[in-house]
Amino acid sequence: MARTRTLQQLRDEIRNRADVTANDIPDAELDALINGQLARLYRLLTKVNQDYFLSDDTVAVVSGTDEYALPSDFWQVLGVDYQAGNYWYAMPRFTFSERNKYQRSSVKEGTAYRVMGANIRFAPVPTWGGTVRLYYIPASPLLVNAGDTVDGFCGFEDYAVVCAVIAIKSKNEEDISAEALEQKALYADIHASAAERDPGEPDRVRDVNEDAMQDLYPTG
Repeated sequence: MARTRTLQQLRDEIRNRADVTANDIPDAELDALINGQLARLYRLLTKVNQDYFLSDDTVAVVSGTDEYALPSDFWQVLGVDYQAGNYWYAMPRFTFSERNKYQRSSVKEGTAYRVMGANIRFAPVPTWGGTVRLYYIPASPLLVNAGDTVDGFCGFEDYAVVCAVIAIKSKNEEDISAEALEQKALYADIHASAAERDPGEPDRVRDVNEDAMQDLYPTG
């Protein structure tokens, strides 16, 4: 079960630890600080392990159209697959310098993708139709209402809390040495304990030879 905390709970804890009241720092100001520090935590967790916030979506590709809007909450792409028959295959990403490289291809197996602005672009322009699957990391969500929740998984939200307390105390020119030590310890703990979510089956080296054979000889 996830360990969730509401925005109101975070407000109360931060004000208590920073020894301030709602008169000292109203909800609107505190919420902006909380969301900023939660985004900081989000980036840290994503850097340690991309699977924490992994999401997916599909794109219905139609012949003659090379650009499609990304999901509204899109931040980073982790992988793109095309479907051939009953099977899925990884689609390569083209670099900007390769944007004209794929013009002679007219099949799914020769198509590549690139995220450009708010769209995903395929090269060459597809002469085929079908489903493409996008694995991505959403942008850090905003907590707006008092009852909105954040998933701290196993207490990682404490890092955002401590960072917020440090910001408030620094603004008030108060001693932050205790919080700085706690922040450092929490940072190290996240790197040590958040990197692997499935220690029974840790990640392994990718078999590029097998992948290459599948790409050359897809079935379905």
